[in-house]
Amino acid sequence: MDLPQLQNKCKRDPSGYREEFLLQLQHFENQLKIYQLQPSGDYKEFQDQINFLSHVASVYTSDMPHFPNSLCQLLEQHMMVLEPPLRKTIVQALILLRNRNLITSIDLLSLFFKLFRCPDKVLRLLLHRHIISDIKNLNLKHRNNKVNNTLQNFMFGMLQDSSEIAARKSMEIMIELYRRKIWNDIKTVNAISTGLFTKNSKIITAALEFFLGSPELEDSDDEEEDEAQKTKKQKKVHQKLKIGKKTRGTTKKLEKELKRLAKSKEKGAEKYKVNFPAIELIHDPQGYGERVFNALRKSTEKIEVRLMFMNFISRLISVHKLIILNYYPYMQKFVRPKEQNITYILAVLAQSCHELVPPDVLEPVIRILADNFVSDRSSNEAVCIGLNTIREICVRCPLVMNEDLLGDLVQYKKSKDKGVVIAARSLINLFRAINPKLLHKSERGRDADMTIQPNQYGQVTIQSGIEIPENFMEPEDENEDGWESASDDEEEGEESASWVSVDENEEIEVSDDDDEEEGEEGEEEDEENEDEEVEGEEEEEENDDENEEVEEGEDDEEEEEEAESEEDEEQKEIQDTKEKFLASSLATTTILSQEDWDKINRLKRAREDDSSDEEGGDGFLNERSLQLGIKKKRLTYDERLNSIHAGREGRDDFKSKKAKKEKKGGTTNKQKQKNKAFKLATFGKNIKKKSGRSLQDVQKAKTAHAKKVANQKKYKH
Repeated sequence: MDLPQLQNKCKRDPSGYREEFLLQLQHFENQLKIYQLQPSGDYKEFQDQINFLSHVASVYTSDMPHFPNSLCQLLEQHMMVLEPPLRKTIVQALILLRNRNLITSIDLLSLFFKLFRCPDKVLRLLLHRHIISDIKNLNLKHRNNKVNNTLQNFMFGMLQDSSEIAARKSMEIMIELYRRKIWNDIKTVNAISTGLFTKNSKIITAALEFFLGSPELEDSDDEEEDEAQKTKKQKKVHQKLKIGKKTRGTTKKLEKELKRLAKSKEKGAEKYKVNFPAIELIHDPQGYGERVFNALRKSTEKIEVRLMFMNFISRLISVHKLIILNYYPYMQKFVRPKEQNITYILAVLAQSCHELVPPDVLEPVIRILADNFVSDRSSNEAVCIGLNTIREICVRCPLVMNEDLLGDLVQYKKSKDKGVVIAARSLINLFRAINPKLLHKSERGRDADMTIQPNQYGQVTIQSGIEIPENFMEPEDENEDGWESASDDEEEGEESASWVSVDENEEIEVSDDDDEEEGEEGEEEDEENEDEEVEGEEEEEENDDENEEVEEGEDDEEEEEEAESEEDEEQKEIQDTKEKFLASSLATTTILSQEDWDKINRLKRAREDDSSDEEGGDGFLNERSLQLGIKKKRLTYDERLNSIHAGREGRDDFKSKKAKKEKKGGTTNKQKQKNKAFKLATFGKNIKKKSGRSLQDVQKAKTAHAKKVANQKKYKH
């Protein structure tokens, strides 16, 4: 009896085959001692015995209590010397024992992290999958803090491991667990943040991509399979509801199943949402930011990695309002139009500015931007990007701009390029809103409020009450919330007013009043026409006298119109101040209901969404916002061809049935004709025709061929 048959018998009848099992266990222990002395020997028999015992261990738990520990010790002592197939078999056996809860997760996972040092890619992939799935199952119902803390401490130590592969794999596992919202605490984020100070470029890029990338989970293959299975189940349930015998019991069961599947899908979607970016959870952001900046200055990595460093420091400064004064002079040396990825660098530079940065530090940056980008010798694209960058810096730090420089920049509104004009006007509109005094009188506009001034450096606006949006008093559009408009009711009301309810037995009398009224109206119109003719003659006589009076009255009318427009503007200002006052005093004068709070939150959320859409999807500045108004360059032939080929990928579903069919069988007739033996080919019709031609036909064929060749040469040249 071989081992697979014995395995089946032991599972079916454990007590009947216990003696055979004990013999195999004793044989395994003897072989284990041999392998501990000579681990690189023949392993096939030993491998089969490990497979057999790991599958039967759940049946004979009392007879083999030391079996998991013996496998762990063998792996830990000889992991580098063991043959790869045997090593993989031992790992699979330990995973099977862990799934049957015959070994603790702490002992097994600590060993698996050490196995990352082995130069075996297939094994590392197996370990990576099991570690993530095991930690996920441990925290499935509730957080297992005891196990989590132990594993986290061990994993943080692995980040400083001498083996670069083990450290990188530990980093990847922590990032994956954070994205799956299993370990999304401060401890994990700060452990990942230490990866920026290592010497391994792969660990540095992994940590930077974690902080710069979107916090949402990138779905793995396993999750996609789970979702696919759920959708298949839903389709089956819908099909059962449509087809088959319908009773109350079956319909209720199927409806419950549909609700359960829908709830499980919603839970899965909510589980993998991250509520806040990881960059907000970093300890001591000021000290950490200075350390990262020092690492950037000493870094000898590729330019792509250094750009990611710059972006990370910029986001760190923007989120935590840090003051790293040496960062801005460092960035100045990259502010050149011919620099590679210049729009990315300018977006990073503008993103790092905020109101707590001293204006003296940012003034040289503005000056360099104006000299290198916004000048007559620069291209239109460079001028447009330079003006947009200056605008973004002024939005975050308005005190940087002075009157003389703004006057020079505003003159580009007269440029012939549309993108430059748009950028210059956006700068004018910005300073109309935040500080119109810096603009010339002709640029301020009619409705300029000269009382508007930006806060001085260090000045803080103290919140005196609840922040209520100004448009809170305006009525919301009810159609957006799903409420029906009142127009239908009004139309129904008008129709009901025009119709009169009449009983069936009543007789309806139709009068001729309409015709009589029409006749009377005609007579009145004739009389009015006669009166108008008489009045027209009198007016012609008076027109000459009135022309002189009209010229004198035009000046008075213009003065009256100006006075009326000024009054309208004053009334608008009064109305705006009233609305602002009502909105601010609303919280202190009235009790806000739950509906009012919901409306306030909706308006605030809409305002935040608008601001984030202007900057970027994640609220940070991107390159596209600096390239507004720039014309797209025409693609080359190769670029257009590549885009066409890229669009054709993944379109197999839309092919015809003939194209989808895979070619089956042998070669075509043409290919067969080429490979045909010469003696057999001579019996063909074409060969017989050629051999039987007359001399005149041969001459005609030759002249036709010569003409054809001459035409081909002619068209080539």
